[in-house]
Amino acid sequence: MDSIPTSLKKHDKSHLRNTCFSSVTVSYYLNLLILVYMGLNSNKKCLLIDQEFFESRRQIGEDFIRKLVEVFSQEAPKLILSIKETVEKKNKTELAKLGHKLKGMCLNVGASALSQLGREIEMNAHKIGENSVTDLINRADRVFEGTLSEMNSIIE
Repeated sequence: MDSIPTSLKKHDKSHLRNTCFSSVTVSYYLNLLILVYMGLNSNKKCLLIDQEFFESRRQIGEDFIRKLVEVFSQEAPKLILSIKETVEKKNKTELAKLGHKLKGMCLNVGASALSQLGREIEMNAHKIGENSVTDLINRADRVFEGTLSEMNSIIE
């Protein structure tokens, strides 16, 4: 035990203070990379949807998957609008519920990136009014549009 340097015995982690990022910050940059990837590589598969999950639903039938995308395209924007209105009202509890609802709705159609944003909205609802929550909600619009575009390209 005496051969272990004193600095290791203390488990000094002070050097990590300046290198830690919040999950919201990391998620922001990951989503930004996804959107950049979409723009630069529009002919390649994208990470906005879980294509395996989406394809498994497609095996039920083409009509089913078209209806699924149609309902998603109608309901998700309404939910995102409700989230924005709830932020304006500064209702933390309702924001958490709506984030959870967005997460679940998106998981049901394989919209993994938007589901992740819903999860982050749910988990950060207590920070309502902070820029990080506003950024999440603003990104939801862009990620929804990209997700819907990706889904439509698959079903066409």
